[in-house]
Amino acid sequence: MRKMWGILILGILLTLGAAACSDISFNFEETVYTVTFYMNDGTNAVHTTATVSPPKTTRVSSLPKDPERLGGYAFKEWHTEDGEKFTSETLVTKNTPVYAQWEVAVYTVTFNRNENKDGTEGTVFDTRTVTPLEATTVDSLPADPTLPHHTFEGWNTEGNGSGDAFTVDTVVTKDITVYAKWTFSPESGTAGLGFLASGGATVCRQALSQAAWCRYPPFTARTPPAHTCP
Repeated sequence: MRKMWGILILGILLTLGAAACSDISFNFEETVYTVTFYMNDGTNAVHTTATVSPPKTTRVSSLPKDPERLGGYAFKEWHTEDGEKFTSETLVTKNTPVYAQWEVAVYTVTFNRNENKDGTEGTVFDTRTVTPLEATTVDSLPADPTLPHHTFEGWNTEGNGSGDAFTVDTVVTKDITVYAKWTFSPESGTAGLGFLASGGATVCRQALSQAAWCRYPPFTARTPPAHTCP
């Protein structure tokens, strides 16, 4: 009888224990750290934010797009409050503010001689630099370049001459390449070719085939303007 009571009491205890356990829930809150990217441009403006959720992630997936700042400054890199450089490899262990670092912008204007007249494979003729904190335009243009049988018509933002003219008044806001714009002038080479013709038909035709202007239509090596090989 005593044994039966013991079994009965044990059963009741197990039943109560099971009921109690069914009411227990385990709530594990995910840890999330926020990385805040500040503009650091004299204001407290936020450029963007990123989150890290350890242990799944311990670093930002990527750095944000570089911020832009007016007034002649260029973005350099991100720093933490301690002055350490912050990259996509930096371990994040807490909510972390980072700050944009800036440097004085210097823009380069590259003047391309543009021998092919289309912006391809041209040689660098000259360069100028512009520091926006001091000026917004170049202080001067290079001396005019030359190209056989062509007249220089100025500098252009497109290699084929279809862009905007570049002058000493053009405002420079970034690194830029400008191209010499040429006008074909066949008559400038006629006298020289006529002189070469005195050496005979072979010399004449060789000269014509090698002349820079012979590469451009509608003229060909055998139909130069105002001249015919013997």
